[in-house]
Amino acid sequence: MKLHSSLSMLRINIESEHLSDMLDELWIYGESLISEADYLPYHGKWLNRKENGILTTESADCLLNNGRNHDFHLVPTGKQTPITLFAKVNKRDHALKTTLPPLQAGSLIQLNLKVGKGGQLHVESSWVESERTLSVPFTAKADSAVFRFTFCLEFNPNTKDAFSIKD
Repeated sequence: MKLHSSLSMLRINIESEHLSDMLDELWIYGESLISEADYLPYHGKWLNRKENGILTTESADCLLNNGRNHDFHLVPTGKQTPITLFAKVNKRDHALKTTLPPLQAGSLIQLNLKVGKGGQLHVESSWVESERTLSVPFTAKADSAVFRFTFCLEFNPNTKDAFSIKD
């Protein structure tokens, strides 16, 4: 059995020129970013999508140069998604606008950001992996997105299976 994710992942890595710089907050905003949705397993359908979302990471309040990735799990949209990334570094606010490529189920988008000598946040590099292996740590909370899994089991005496899935 091969497992794959039904979500896209945005991975952000931030570095700085100064070893003592602290990341206080990190969050993203996008008008077409989906912050809440219901998922229908076995059918792969996303229902009741709420756009105009703000997602925050739970892994902030750390040193910038510790190599930690900040992951955001996103509902696939299949279209380009403009976002604004907000970071608070050393109690100073930074904003960066960018456009994510089309979000596909199981894809990984990595943004490598850097706070330069002038204190400006910019993209150092980025890459997209269209299919990634499923290795999500179950102990860590990744972001503030809300997903619910909805399905209905119905007894069907006319089939070999005791239950069938109903939309």
